[in-house]
Amino acid sequence: ITLIWVVVMVVLNVVPLFGMIAATLLAMVMVGGLMRGCRAVSRGEPLMLEHLWAGYGDCMNPLLALGGWYLAASLAIGAVALLLSALAAGLVGIALFGAFAALIAAVPALLILAVLLMAPVLMAIWFAPALVVFQRMNALDAMRESFVASLRNAPAFVVFAVVYIVLALLASIPAMLGWLILLPVTFGAIYASYRDVFQQD
Repeated sequence: ITLIWVVVMVVLNVVPLFGMIAATLLAMVMVGGLMRGCRAVSRGEPLMLEHLWAGYGDCMNPLLALGGWYLAASLAIGAVALLLSALAAGLVGIALFGAFAALIAAVPALLILAVLLMAPVLMAIWFAPALVVFQRMNALDAMRESFVASLRNAPAFVVFAVVYIVLALLASIPAMLGWLILLPVTFGAIYASYRDVFQQD
């Protein structure tokens, strides 16, 4: 399932602009389907390839909307981060007498800013696919509930984020092959945290 996921995402992202948009929208639909697969596993039922496409049904529209909101937020944050970094690079460039030095100096600030701006978006999207699939919420309600739940469990999410960053770095070292293991773990972690926070059987 992970191999198919990766292949689909890579093929879509090859297409300029439209491919990136399609990949982001369809990714949420696939996550919704995999949440059903995770629930099947938790009930002792088999995980099947069909679970990857299980989101293409009655929940498809709100899942696509989730992808749209996530894409819009990501693009907006990217634009803001680039604008602020360009301003910072310009100011630093005046002081350091060189555009290259200014660009290098602005990179850490850009990364920190992007992480800080993306954190609320990730909080809003973390539980959202499961809430759409299992509790029949629309996209905006699911994102709001996800954000509130993430905020209430902030200490646990901070610990999770630190551990996940370490695992992501390790997964990226052997030519990104570690992600073939980390991606399934990620999907399972999303469902397990949803079940714990929202008290699902």
